[in-house]
Amino acid sequence: MKQSSFNSSYILGISFISALGGYLFGFDFAVIAGALPFLQQQFGLDAYWEGFATGSLALGAIVGYSRRYNG
Repeated sequence: MKQSSFNSSYILGISFISALGGYLFGFDFAVIAGALPFLQQQFGLDAYWEGFATGSLALGAIVGYSRRYNG
């Protein structure tokens, strides 16, 4: 029977980075949730446009990250 060895520090590092990514994703949505009532009042947003603004934050972050690190 073959025994496989794992690099524990590598696995922990990947796990930490993955968890940090999830944390930052949640933090971004918490920030927009705090700003959303002010955006709604200022621009008169209904439920559809509130969702669009929230989704645009995530899409903008993806595009910005992609442009910064991929060229």
